Amino acid sequence: MDPVGMPAIRKKWLGLSWIPVVVALLSPPLSTGQSSAAAVELTVVDYPKQVRARSSFFVRIRITNHGKIVVRPCDTSPNNSIATEACVAVVYRKGKRPPQFSFSRVEVSPVLRPTAKIEPGGVFETAVELPTPDRKGEYVVYLYSVTGEAGPFVWNEFPLTVDVGDPPADVARRLLVSRAFLAIYLVGTVAMISWVFMRSRTATRA
Repeated sequence: MDPVGMPAIRKKWLGLSWIPVVVALLSPPLSTGQSSAAAVELTVVDYPKQVRARSSFFVRIRITNHGKIVVRPCDTSPNNSIATEACVAVVYRKGKRPPQFSFSRVEVSPVLRPTAKIEPGGVFETAVELPTPDRKGEYVVYLYSVTGEAGPFVWNEFPLTVDVGDPPADVARRLLVSRAFLAIYLVGTVAMISWVFMRSRTATRA
């Protein structure tokens, strides 16, 4: 390279070197799509794979606060979509995914008391009770951990698949008794209507 041209090149490079600094200062910070409350982790520890119809089952979960601030229960009001502090909630949807991530579209599990808090580095273990359907067969419950911190909530999905069998014996017995009473009621109602109809026909002929 021509040594005579070196000073001019250096001068030109120094004149342009301030541009990236200005761009970096003026550009907004990049967003990862997650709040810092993503440091709150929910782990599904265990749950039964075979359950009874018309009953419920329990899912063992663990909530870990990997962050540096205290995490409290989220405000799960139906129309709430913004977190005002670091928080976590556990919700679920029976049978299918919610059409949209909204507290109005899911069931909220009361695993955390309103005054509960998880300290930084803390671990909270509990069980979530989930209802089962009336019919037998494969069934999916969609469990969600909802976290947030001064921004939109972040939803993490945990599909739980179980095989639903016959209802418990006491439930089946009550169901059988209820159906028997219903059948007696229907038969009695039909008999009463028939009797009234026949009486009215007899009175008309007379």
